[in-house]
Amino acid sequence: MTLRRRDRGAITLEAVILTPILAGLLSTAIAFGRVAAATSNVDAAAYAAARAASLQRSAATARTSAQAAAAESLDQSGLRCTAMAVDTDATQYARPAGTPAAVTVQISCTVSLADLVVPGMPGSKTITGQAVSSIDSFRGRS
Repeated sequence: MTLRRRDRGAITLEAVILTPILAGLLSTAIAFGRVAAATSNVDAAAYAAARAASLQRSAATARTSAQAAAAESLDQSGLRCTAMAVDTDATQYARPAGTPAAVTVQISCTVSLADLVVPGMPGSKTITGQAVSSIDSFRGRS
């Protein structure tokens, strides 16, 4: 009976100590999962944008098409970027038909992590993805 009296309140004390630690670990796991999913979505958007750009006949329409494809891909994935930049390198459209050429697209997306309360975690993370797609060598270019 004397052992029971000394243990009284121990579970409450353990819960008070462990609850913030477990909440922090859970928030950290959610943050890493969110960043991993966002990285995958940004990479997929870069591939979609590069493919869409490589199907165009001019550098100007390639840039426009890449921007639209990136925005659509990110929108369909449900990823909300607080800031997004699409950089399309379409300089190889100047090469004459019959020579190998490619278009490169790099996407930067800033994802908010402000809703997660993790000490030391930044409020946002910028994720970049890059993809290269070949331009048809025998298709007319301008």
